[in-house]
Amino acid sequence: MVIVVANRTITVSAAGVRQVASYSAKGYPDEVKRQCLTLYVNGLGFRAIERCTGVNHNTVINWVKHSGVNLADAPHSEMIPELAQVDELQTFVGSKKTKSGSGQR
Repeated sequence: MVIVVANRTITVSAAGVRQVASYSAKGYPDEVKRQCLTLYVNGLGFRAIERCTGVNHNTVINWVKHSGVNLADAPHSEMIPELAQVDELQTFVGSKKTKSGSGQR
């Protein structure tokens, strides 16, 4: 007996053994995966991505985990700056906080 279910041809013998002749393509296109990962990097949560794209949030979590394995652990030491300049606003706010907390009430 031959049965066609969801683009699959299943042959069942008299002994009840099933053999699948062909499978349909599974998975999401690379463009959908790229879009979900971009949304994640831009700050959307997993369930928000699910609502926007229709891809299950567990699938997106697995994609993020798989992508994270391919990333480098830490930047090379020559890429880390030795000297940095603090923004003027941060310096100004920091100086005001220390002056106001000097015991004057």
